[in-house]
Amino acid sequence: MKSQRKSNSVFEEFFGNSFSSSYERYNYVATAPAIEINVKELPANAPASFHGAVGSFTMETGISGEAITTDDPLTYRITIKGSGNFELFEAPELTLPPGWETYEPNIQQSGGARTFEYLLIPRNPGTYEIPAYEWTYFSPDLGKYQTLTAPAYTVDVAAGKSYTVQGNTGDAIEQLDTDIRFISRNAPRFRRGAGETISTNLLLAGAGLPLLALALLLLVDYGRRKGADPAAAKNRRAGAVARKRLKKAKELAASDDRRFYDEAIRVIWGYLGDKFQIPAGSLNKENIEAALTARAVDPSVIAATLDLLQQMEMALFSPVGQDRPMQDAHQQLENWMLQMEKGRKGS
Repeated sequence: MKSQRKSNSVFEEFFGNSFSSSYERYNYVATAPAIEINVKELPANAPASFHGAVGSFTMETGISGEAITTDDPLTYRITIKGSGNFELFEAPELTLPPGWETYEPNIQQSGGARTFEYLLIPRNPGTYEIPAYEWTYFSPDLGKYQTLTAPAYTVDVAAGKSYTVQGNTGDAIEQLDTDIRFISRNAPRFRRGAGETISTNLLLAGAGLPLLALALLLLVDYGRRKGADPAAAKNRRAGAVARKRLKKAKELAASDDRRFYDEAIRVIWGYLGDKFQIPAGSLNKENIEAALTARAVDPSVIAATLDLLQQMEMALFSPVGQDRPMQDAHQQLENWMLQMEKGRKGS
């Protein structure tokens, strides 16, 4: 603080003193009274849909469409409005139909509203229901938990251009006609013949020839069956098919064509499905992780696989993260492919 210094000169008091300060400074300690804050604990037995929100809120939900394809993402939007601890409560957790996937939500806040946008990706065609959603907050005014409920949504998913159904091929079905030969159920008829007596050695040799022929036949049949096994054939061709798709993806990346990301996803899903014999209808991150773990694939490779898949899907379906050059993304895809092939050959 500062206070005016008393002058001994009438002249200085009238005109002021430009050569010296008429004020003097000194320290002053100000003390405010203490404020007592009583913080109460939240009531026990909070509902499962409570994620830490405290205040007074309303909720609105919506989806981007009710008829999509397996190539299209669906946006599920949750908007929380009101007053309270927006920065502290966790993002809502969704319950999705079987085979659907999502990512971390895009969160936007404006004034007294916070919006969570989820990108949902259906893997298979069909009619699905996104269950009704419940979200709970604690109201200090009422002193109890309040639960808000959003409606369920029905979504029709059609097969997209990139959707393929894995099942019996035409060759496999045709093979069923020749796999099992007809066996007669009638009793055999024997008759005694007349002729020359055959020596024991010749008889044994003659009896051994059919056995040898049968062994050779079984060996050839085993090789034929092994070659005709669709799953084994797909496993052997997985690398070649993926490299062919990689070549196409490289051409798309060179021309900066956004279809590159779609082709890159096909490379990953196609290779993993063929190599680890996972049906197209069961291809999702959980099953992929389980299949790689069951085959003792290095955890870092599993993490890199799931991360790469998520990067490509986010670039395809979401405007976030599109600034990355496609050539770099293709190089990462190629490196992953080499790593997977090297790991499989070593196992």
